[in-house]
Amino acid sequence: MNLARKGMNIMLISRTEAKLIQVSKEIKSKYSVQVKWIAIDFSSSSQIYEKIEQNLTGIEIGMLVNNVGMVHDHPLPLEKLSKQDIEQSITVNIFPLVMLTYMLVPQMKERCRGIVVNISSSSGHLPLPYLQMYSASKSFVNSFTLSLQQELRGTGVECQLVTPMFVNTSMTEKWQSMGFWKLLASNVKRYTRMAVWTIGKTDNTTGYWYQALQITLLRIPPRWMLTTLDGFLFRYLINRNKKQS
Repeated sequence: MNLARKGMNIMLISRTEAKLIQVSKEIKSKYSVQVKWIAIDFSSSSQIYEKIEQNLTGIEIGMLVNNVGMVHDHPLPLEKLSKQDIEQSITVNIFPLVMLTYMLVPQMKERCRGIVVNISSSSGHLPLPYLQMYSASKSFVNSFTLSLQQELRGTGVECQLVTPMFVNTSMTEKWQSMGFWKLLASNVKRYTRMAVWTIGKTDNTTGYWYQALQITLLRIPPRWMLTTLDGFLFRYLINRNKKQS
């Protein structure tokens, strides 16, 4: 929505066709831009990328925003996760970002302009016990993006890493009942507006000043201490959920 406000034509790629239609209509009603969409379930087979490539043929993509992701509903030890949770953490959080970047960067380099914006997570900076698959997958995104930034130097193509803290979105809805959430989380509209403002201004950002402050404070204690504290916190939440159920 914030990109459409700036006059950019939009190509939406997501899983639910009904939501894509709804969002497309909303954007078109507010802004004089073109909106196309592709309904794709990123947790399915690798053949989906052939469909995406076919639908993007002949379209000049100036900005790629990689924002697909998933996290399981509650903190859990590894052995309590389903095989599907483990597979989807890799298939959804890693593979689409790599494949879409691989697909679209060559055309950007040919034009000597363009930008890839990879939405990661602050959890990629810190191992999270009981959210081990999510934090590890985001650590991959961080490393991949920082590596790509160096590869693209001098090509005219930029690459931005965005590492938000807690944001109130549909993906985090089941986490919003936790006590610490209201204190730390950011409003999604304010967050996205500020994050879009940072595009082209910095190659590494949390996307929002309040979250940058949180990250700065988190960098003061040693990492082992934060990982230990996270472990205690999530064990408490797991035990509390057991008692309530």
